Amino acid sequence: MREDILVIHQGALGDVILSFPALVQLKQQRDIDLSILCANQIGRLAFELNVVERHFPVEKGRFCGLFSAGINHDMTAFINSYDTVIFIGFSDEIADNISKNHRGTTYKITPRPPVEAQGHIGRHILRQFVFHGLLKDVGNICRKPGPVPSFPLGKRNTDGLVKSPQQNSLVIIHPGAGSKRKRWPFKGFLEVAGALNKRDSIQVIFLVGPAEADLLMSIKKRASKGKLPLGQGVGLGNNLLQGNHAGHRRDYLYCHTQDLSEVLTLMKASSFFIGNDSGLTHLAAYLGVATVAIFGPSSPKRWAPMGDSVKLLRGTQDCPPCFEISKDNCDDPQCLSGVSADMVLDAVRGFMVV
Repeated sequence: MREDILVIHQGALGDVILSFPALVQLKQQRDIDLSILCANQIGRLAFELNVVERHFPVEKGRFCGLFSAGINHDMTAFINSYDTVIFIGFSDEIADNISKNHRGTTYKITPRPPVEAQGHIGRHILRQFVFHGLLKDVGNICRKPGPVPSFPLGKRNTDGLVKSPQQNSLVIIHPGAGSKRKRWPFKGFLEVAGALNKRDSIQVIFLVGPAEADLLMSIKKRASKGKLPLGQGVGLGNNLLQGNHAGHRRDYLYCHTQDLSEVLTLMKASSFFIGNDSGLTHLAAYLGVATVAIFGPSSPKRWAPMGDSVKLLRGTQDCPPCFEISKDNCDDPQCLSGVSADMVLDAVRGFMVV
């Protein structure tokens, strides 16, 4: 009999994407319908990637009762419409409240291991699924969760997601991150963009989200001073995504969007992605886009993006990651400043088919 499973995840984009391999394995190993309750944009993304069949926005007021001391009748009926509830979060209180009001089976999955463990987040989640009997460890999935196929279950648009550099020359540069502490200096991204834009076959587009409005202003400010060639801000219509850019545009393009569906459309047309340790970097890697991920104070051992085509850069190995144990970066964060534009360009060239 087909099983209905609800996943409740309170994490940000990167956290949720690192749980995707476990959720995909769940669908591959069991006869289930999978729903997710999480941030609306992330839930819609999970649906568009065919990771789940349904998604519910945690921002909706009706779901507040799940995260308070008493679960109301509406929420009790909601969780009891599922055979199994998987809560991915740290709160024992929330997990206990759900378990007490749920007639089926409830599992609590911690989103990440203790900092001192230095274990990878994705593997940590997979191990817990195996420990609770939700998954079988077929093929040592806990030791090697990849490769993660593009659009994992293949029921939606799978054609041409990642094209070779000769066919598509769009390079996404995402200079932001959820925390400014994790940002590589913006001048480095500009140097990389300038070098890439000299190639006739490449069009650079800066991807700027709501958390990086200050960077968008910086791009425009530099452009007005003549320091940075800048094309118009673009929407994601067919003219951008399907046009032939080679030799036609030498300006940088930029896309300022809050819509993850638009970001997904853009990534489906791109050949390369360059970014910091951010949720969008995790998304690009998961989709199979050739990804250069620049790490600084956060630990690549814990947070490395999961995908087939990922190159990790960090300025120094001598300084241990401090992001999760310290409120501020050190005065001279060599972990970031030690990454040069040449290192990034070499990583990009390593993906290119000669």
